[in-house]
Amino acid sequence: MWGCSYFVGVFLISVSASIQKVYTEYRMVNQDISFSFKSPKGTIEIVWKFRHDKIVDWSDLSKEPVYYQPYRGRTVINKNTLSINELRKEDVGIYTLEYTFEDGNTEEFKYNLTVLDPLSKPKITCNGNLSVVHMICNKNVTSNEDLVKIKWIYKRVELQDNDPITDHLLVIKDPLNNKGAYVCIVNQPGNSEESDPFQMEDCDGVMYQRHRYFIFFVLIPPFLLVGIALVYQSISKHGKLVWINFKSERSKRLIW
Repeated sequence: MWGCSYFVGVFLISVSASIQKVYTEYRMVNQDISFSFKSPKGTIEIVWKFRHDKIVDWSDLSKEPVYYQPYRGRTVINKNTLSINELRKEDVGIYTLEYTFEDGNTEEFKYNLTVLDPLSKPKITCNGNLSVVHMICNKNVTSNEDLVKIKWIYKRVELQDNDPITDHLLVIKDPLNNKGAYVCIVNQPGNSEESDPFQMEDCDGVMYQRHRYFIFFVLIPPFLLVGIALVYQSISKHGKLVWINFKSERSKRLIW
């Protein structure tokens, strides 16, 4: 029993010792990055690796470091930073900094680099009616969608989470009482883009409904009044309308 407990204890210590903090960095394509570090006392060698391949080996800190392809020519190291210029999508991944000390021991630190495509300008579209409108922020993102966040602005005020918002979709009830400009902003680490203002009144569904109600309530009544006036004028001029029954034809005829 004691041996089993001893084994479990040693296993837990080993697992704890192997857990390392991973530093996460975000950059855009073609941007530069500098990984900051501070060499501990007694360091005699510094090695940077990308995945399992060496980037630079500084085995004698009194001499020049040795750089490796494909980072040679766009990488510079000193005692405080490792800089990589003109980042590419293939630079995404884990970078390892390894120190070797005078007593032969080593220590590692890991950096996770994500290289992002710049965001495109989002565009707002919508559909709905006079009761409810669904406004959509088209973010035009093809990669790393989980890193992209959207916020909505109405009359220069950010709509909060308790508003009817589901990421790119904004649900607006009673749109005619919520008229005005709406803007959506897409964000990712180190990058942000804003749409052009979109007027609620320009929503296709709302415009159609408004035009339909305009025709029904504004244009049709005058035509009806004109028609009634013409009939009244005709009656006044030619006399009253009289209904006479013709039993033989079993129908009604209208006679002036």
